[in-house]
Order: sequence, then structure tokens, then C-alpha cells
Amino acid sequence: MPHFKLYVERVIIPLCFILVFLFFYACSQSQWNLSEVNREEFDIKPLAYHKAPYYYGYLTPLKAKEPTDKDGIALYNYQNKGLYYQPVFLCLKALHYISSYINSEEKVYLKRADRYARKLVELADKHDGALFFPYKFDNPLSKKRPGGERIVMKAPWYSGMAQGQALSVFSRLYSLTKNEEYLEIAHKIFKSFLLRERKDSPWVVYVDKKSYLWIEECPDKDRINILNGFIFGIYGVYDYYQATKDERSKILFQASVTTIKRYIHFFRNPGDRSWYCLGKFHKTTPKYHNVHVEQLEMLYRMTGDEYFSKMSHRFYRDYH
Repeated sequence: MPHFKLYVERVIIPLCFILVFLFFYACSQSQWNLSEVNREEFDIKPLAYHKAPYYYGYLTPLKAKEPTDKDGIALYNYQNKGLYYQPVFLCLKALHYISSYINSEEKVYLKRADRYARKLVELADKHDGALFFPYKFDNPLSKKRPGGERIVMKAPWYSGMAQGQALSVFSRLYSLTKNEEYLEIAHKIFKSFLLRERKDSPWVVYVDKKSYLWIEECPDKDRINILNGFIFGIYGVYDYYQATKDERSKILFQASVTTIKRYIHFFRNPGDRSWYCLGKFHKTTPKYHNVHVEQLEMLYRMTGDEYFSKMSHRFYRDYH
């Protein structure tokens, strides 16, 4: 027994301390620090469904007009180069069916939303306990790197916009059904917003040199900062907070909206359509300019901060 006690004191206990240290060290390396970002403590107001994002005042056809797979899941035709499962496309289909269920209370729409949700899970990649939804086609961007090389998102790549919309899908399905399976998936999607940017692992969130947090639609070492994709990502964090009241999602939402408030004037192009991204390499189309107008008004509804409503009106007057 004395030998065993000595063994425990000299080997087992120190080993336990080492393992605990390594665990917390790994966590600190894989997750960014919630306290390190700029954050204005905005209110987070609950919204009636018809005032929230992704409300559609019509019933979505049950049969997709696009090509489908054998299970009736719509496929995305990418530049006539092939048919793919496109994460945002799948999320929007699910969100349309959720809206149709809210409008009609017909369970067939809820079942259709569930079908798309299950396809998303089937396609997801798992990294560090988080679910990421891959794009399996290369996506050349208009932006170029210093020196002239065009940025190409190489498959598989991941998007903060897709992560946010998937988070909206599962948070809303949980809120409607109280099915714990949806909630568990939402937890795993939300974790993707907490993971630190690393060279060889997926990421969709980073903190800039001035301690502002960004959700990136097209994550790249040369920052792109696409406005609409960032705000669609915020919508997902908002929905997750409404479903869970998770304190981390509150901080993440407030930090993200703080970034928009700080940088939104850089996206404005007075007297013309707004800039698509912070690099100002091209103006939005009229469609995306209107998306910016609507998104800023939505941030006003979510927070009650008049600044977003004022900026929405300024963007509107710039191109109407």
C-alpha cells in the first residue's frame, strides 16, 4: 500500500493535472475569447413571426420547380456546370416551408421543412464538435489578392451565411416543436461561431485588429467582409438566442451588431447603390442594395436602436 500511495502521489495526480491543463489549453486555442471583442449592450427584442426575418406571406409550393434528387430535395444548378446541394439554397427552402406552416398550420409544410433539415445534417462536416455545411464546388470571387491573383473559394468551403441560416432553421424548428433533436443540432451549429480562425480548420468568425467581430460569408485570409452575408449570419444567432437564451449567443449577437454599427457607413455609397463588401470592389446590384435596406431595418426591429433605421432610410434614398 505505501508503494501504491507513492505511485498515486508521484504519477497519477501530476498526470491528472497535466491532462486538465491540456484540455483547457486546447479549448483556449480552438475558441475565441468572448470578452475580447467590442460590444454595445443592445436590447434583443422578441419579434412576432410576421415581423421577423424569413417571413413570406404566401404558401410555398410543395413540389420544387428545380431539379431534385430521388427524395425530392431541390438541387442547385451552379453556372450550368453541375447540380449540387447548396447549403443556403437548402436552408431557404426549409425556412420557406416553416413560414408556410406558420401561415397555414398544415403539418405537411413542417414535414417538408424537416426533410430539408435532415438533408442538411446528412451533408454536414464535423470539426471540433461543431457542424459545418460544405459548399462542394469552387467559387471564384470578384475580389483579387494583392498582386492580382483572383480569390477562389476552394471546395469544400464554408460560409458564415450558411451557418447562420442553418442555425435559424434548427432554432425555429425547435421553438415550434420542442423536439430536443433539433435543439442538439442547433447547439452544434452555434459552436461553429465560437471557433477561432485557424489555417487548417473551418472557421466563419474572426476578430479584427480593433477587436471588432465579423461573420464572414466567404472566409479568407484576405478579408472580404460581405455585408448581406454577415447580417444573415446575425439572424441565426438572434434566432438561437430567442430559442435558448444562451448568454454566449447574446454576447455574440451584441458584438456582431456593434461591428455593423461601427462600419456600416463604409458600405454606404451616397447617391448610388451601396458597396457589396468592405473592399469596395463592386457596387451591389439593385436587388442586393434593397437587401441592405431591409436588413438594416431588421436590425432596428431586433435592437430598437434608431441608428439602424436612419441608415436604412439613407441607403434607400441613395438609390430610389
